[in-house]
Amino acid sequence: GGTWRLYDSGNNARPLNVGQSGTGTLNIKQKGHVDGGYLRLGSSTGGVGTVNVEGEDSVLTTELFEIGSYGTGSLNITDKGYVTSSIVAILGYQAGSNGQVVVEKGGEWLIKNNDSSIEFQIGNQGTGEATIREGGLVTAENTIIGGNATGIGTLNVQDQDSVITVRRLYNGYFGNGTVNISNNGLINNKEYSLVGVQDGSHGVVNVTDKGHWNFLGTGEAFRYI
Repeated sequence: GGTWRLYDSGNNARPLNVGQSGTGTLNIKQKGHVDGGYLRLGSSTGGVGTVNVEGEDSVLTTELFEIGSYGTGSLNITDKGYVTSSIVAILGYQAGSNGQVVVEKGGEWLIKNNDSSIEFQIGNQGTGEATIREGGLVTAENTIIGGNATGIGTLNVQDQDSVITVRRLYNGYFGNGTVNISNNGLINNKEYSLVGVQDGSHGVVNVTDKGHWNFLGTGEAFRYI
């Protein structure tokens, strides 16, 4: 497959906006490789951006990844496609934005580096939804769902072999957060989880149909429920 590298001659990351004010789609397939720095989907109000990473050895690397910056963004990782984000990943960044992610069929998203403060934000000020299904895998550090007062975030983990592993899980920080674990889906929680964190926030966790929430650390598991 071909390679597209979004860095200048000094190895400084360059931005890529997919769907700035119009509609844009980036397809990474058949062992294609995009090595990106700052990637924004739906970067302006009214913009609609979609990225599809499909197939084994099809790879997208990012540093900062906004899915629905001011507009609408969608990321689909499927059939063993692979995505990394080394600074932050945000779904629904600004108020009025919408970010959607589906990781399925052996697709994988790694949101981390050697810094444990890396964040996966679902519904920062806008609306965000991440769905991990049919054997999808996500690994993240601190995961925040419904981050700000206007933020609405949903995390769905469903089906056998669908797994997200996080360090800390904040569900409903200042906003509204929902976690759904179903049909043998699995969340591995390395440390603790906070549900309904700040005044006025709202956090809900639904574990049904053999879903599993697994705490891997020692000491307290839940705080501020």
